[in-house]
Amino acid sequence: LECLKRMNGDESLAFEELRVSATKGNKKMSNASSTPKTTQSSRHRVLEYLEPSETVPEKKEGKGKRKEGAEKEAANKEETDPNAGATANKRVKPLIKKGEKVYACWSGGSGRDWFPGRVWDVKESPGAEFGPTKEYDIVFDDGDTESNVGEIWVAKKADYEACLEKPEESDWIGVKNVCVPDSKDEYARMIGWYETCSGGVRGVYSSLREALMAHDKHLIEIRGRDNVSATDLNYPEEHDI
Repeated sequence: LECLKRMNGDESLAFEELRVSATKGNKKMSNASSTPKTTQSSRHRVLEYLEPSETVPEKKEGKGKRKEGAEKEAANKEETDPNAGATANKRVKPLIKKGEKVYACWSGGSGRDWFPGRVWDVKESPGAEFGPTKEYDIVFDDGDTESNVGEIWVAKKADYEACLEKPEESDWIGVKNVCVPDSKDEYARMIGWYETCSGGVRGVYSSLREALMAHDKHLIEIRGRDNVSATDLNYPEEHDI
């Protein structure tokens, strides 16, 4: 909090000062509570995670920004509501906010080392067909930090765990992954979206778990619970089937 006050509420400057002070003044801190990821030199650590929503006062929006706020709220609803993707039918990137639990790839590893953490900050740069390109500052659960992590290397916690549970597309029922190989957008080329098609209704989702859940829900609605078996669903336990 004191860092934020000295930096007039600028999160990036406060975060940098906190990182520098942590490395200079806390070299003797015990690392017993932190599980080392590798034998390589340790990265910067922070003393504790500060929720950005609690440390940075909200700025009052003028009338000209109300429309923008409404659009962002609608986009957020699409990301959290499994039915929203089916009605909007758009390819949008995941909405990952400050403070949200995620898994992120650590640059000091082999490129396959993903660890749990939270988003400290989100940075956007202009994009083309699929919206802005995002980078994230991550505070891992063990206290380590990583700055400017590309959007293809960050995933929502629930979505990452869904991918671990069902790693192959052959494990998915009624859902397929769709990428855009010739796109200039790295996310569209490498990650893409998840599409469902049930009863002639096509849905597009940025979340694998939401797509799998949407398929199950729609199938039960059109067939009826008594006519659906566990093998027809991705998550039968969610529906007591």
